[in-house]
Amino acid sequence: MSEVSRSGLLVVRCQLGEREAFGELAGVWHDARYVRAMVGSPHVADDLAQDV
Repeated sequence: MSEVSRSGLLVVRCQLGEREAFGELAGVWHDARYVRAMVGSPHVADDLAQDV
């Protein structure tokens, strides 16, 4: 299963109220390199990750 498919499934599980799925989803997307690539700033990326 691709990372995108897995994430989509985790989102649906979160919407259905599965608390464990949220932890898994946060773990998948918590990779700081991904966030830094999106926003271009390590400081902003850290702030965003903390907010989530």
